[in-house]
This record gives sequence, C-alpha cells and structure tokens, in this order.
Amino acid sequence: MERGRRDCVRWMSTGLLGLLGALSVGAAENGPHLIRLNLPGPRSLPFLPLELIPRLGFDRELGIRLQLRYFTSGVLAAEDMLAGNAGFAAHGFPILATLRAKGRAAVAVAALSGRDTPRALLVRTDLVRRIKRVEDLKGTSIGASSGSVNSKTYLQMLGEQVLGLHGVAAGEVRWVPMAQNWDSVRSVLVSRSADAVLCEEPFLSRAVDAGLARVLLHFNELQGVRRLPGEGHLRAVITAPQAGIGEAERDGRTLLQMLNKVLAWMAKASPGRIVEQLGIEEAAERSELVRLLSRYSDLFPRDPRFDTAAIAATGTLLVALGLLDQPAAVGSLIDERWTGRS
Repeated sequence: MERGRRDCVRWMSTGLLGLLGALSVGAAENGPHLIRLNLPGPRSLPFLPLELIPRLGFDRELGIRLQLRYFTSGVLAAEDMLAGNAGFAAHGFPILATLRAKGRAAVAVAALSGRDTPRALLVRTDLVRRIKRVEDLKGTSIGASSGSVNSKTYLQMLGEQVLGLHGVAAGEVRWVPMAQNWDSVRSVLVSRSADAVLCEEPFLSRAVDAGLARVLLHFNELQGVRRLPGEGHLRAVITAPQAGIGEAERDGRTLLQMLNKVLAWMAKASPGRIVEQLGIEEAAERSELVRLLSRYSDLFPRDPRFDTAAIAATGTLLVALGLLDQPAAVGSLIDERWTGRS
C-alpha cells in the first residue's frame, strides 16, 4: 500500500516536471524574436538612433527584441558580426572595403549619417602653446579608436587623410589605441598617454568642457585645398554579411522598419525630447547632448535610403584611401534592395 502511494507521488511529480518543462519551452518559443546588432559605444553620437529603438519600444511593437552589443570600435563590431555572433553591425563605411580586401565580405544595407561631421582632432590642454596647428603634430602621439591587428578604424583612416592634407605623413606620428567611449578618451588625456586625440561627439565636447583638451581642427571646418577627397561620403552605415544576406532578409527588413520609425520620430522631436528618452541620469550629460543635437541639426538622415551623390563621393574617398581602384566599384559594397536611393 505504502509502495503504491510512493509510486503515485513519483508519477505525479514526474508528470508535473514534464508539464513545467513543456510550458517553459513553449514560452521560449513564443517569446520575442531576437535581432543582435553590434555598434561602437555606448552613446557614440553617430549611432544614437539605434540606441533609441529599444528605448522607444519600436522593436517590441513588431514582436522583436533588438539586442545592442557595444564594441570599442566599428572594426571590432563588424568582425564580430562576420564571426557569426550578430546579424548586423553599425560602423563607418570604409571598413567594408578593408574587410573585402581580406576576403571577408559584408555589405551596407542602410545609411545612418546626414551631412554634419561630428569629429575633431583635439590637443591636450597643457600642450596648446606647443601644438597650435595640425602641422605641429609631426613626431607626436595621437589617440584613436583601435581596430584589429590588420585593420584600421574609419576614424584613423580619416585622421591619416587629414594629417596628409597638412603635410604630416601617417608614419610621422605614433597612434595610441583608444576605445570609442568616454572612459577611454578621458583616460588617454588624463594619463597623458597621447598628445592629441581623434574622436567623435559627444566625447570631443566633453573633453573640452572638462578642460582636458582644446579643438585643434574640427572636420566640419575642412575647406578649400584642404578638403577631404570624397566630401559628403557615406559615414555611419548598417551592414550585414554578404554570404548570409538571403537568410537574414526577414530580420533585415524588420530592422530597417524599426530604423525608419526612429528616424521619422527624431525628425519631429525636439533635442530635449530625444535626450529625455535615453534615460541619462546626470543632468550635465543631458544638457550637453541637447546642445550637440541642436548644433548638429543635419547629423541624421530623414530615412535610411542611400543618397546617390553620397555613393559617388564614397567611391572617390575609397580610391584616395587606396581601398578601391575605381570609384564605381563602391557599388559592390552596397545592397540597396531594402532601402533604395534618395
């Protein structure tokens, strides 16, 4: 009799555990579909629209969970995507050409940048009397976001172009690896690991406001004979592995649907409203970001379509960087099927 009761209890326990297991599996299967996106940051200004998507719930509206995965540079974000750890990555466009040269094919599927260029060369405050011009950087050290062993970051590639316009060869400075976030920029300046830094907003304004550095040259000020070749080129983009483009088509269309929604929302929202959605705790950081969004009014596009003039300018830039033989070859680095051109 006692044995029968024990067998009954055991049977009921096993059945209950099996039911709970089935329910948990069902819950997992019915949960939101996950899309992983790699990007530099956090809070690197050119990629702000992507950070707003989950904040505004545009992913949940589509039954999706957008997982943002932060990296110290766009190169590392792209390489991790190609390793199969994410479906998409956001980074500077020229990185696509360096990856292609190494047999690692990825394509741009959406544009993230407008016409403003929120980056600059900064010099440490204690060196402003000695380093007054870009030409004075010869023989100094410059902090820039680091790529991998064989790949330069977009910022370093542009930095070398700017130095060259002022008669300073890339080999005449020492590049100090730095992450694309505030902690790293601040650390390089405070520790005096580099004489100057090349960085984007909001980190460049934060460094100046903190008294750690002064602007030596803002990229928006390049003009005349010292303008970068390919001015107006595609900057920040979203990319996908070319080999897996067919498999990722559903996720790609969903991601671009979310991007369209957030860019349309930002076009109508005030800088204060945009910053409010980010949940930033420090009042000084919130005020700083509001100022920057007001200053760079053309930082983001109205939609993620590729601009025909920007594509042509990008081809010119990549030839100047030695990454393409002909400007027209830039078309092989873009997949326009989901966004088209403007």
